[in-house]
Amino acid sequence: MDDHVPKKEKKRRLEEVLNKQKEHSHEYDAQFVGNTVKVLVEGEARKDNKVYGKNEYRKTVEFDGTKAMIGEMRKVKLESENTGRLVNTD
Repeated sequence: MDDHVPKKEKKRRLEEVLNKQKEHSHEYDAQFVGNTVKVLVEGEARKDNKVYGKNEYRKTVEFDGTKAMIGEMRKVKLESENTGRLVNTD
């Protein structure tokens, strides 16, 4: 089967889908901001003195912590969302 869709159009369509997904993710994540959630700490984040884990909705949460917290459940108040990640900046 021949491909009749120009490469430029394919790129435009992909960008449209990715933008919609980003918009949807932002709206979904925004509902958690301001709430306190339980997080299972999974590891150290790239930033100093930060750890990350997943909440009960399988969303990644990043917050202040140490390597000693890995494997623990922690209550975290979510203050913002950023590119698919929920963040606590305390």
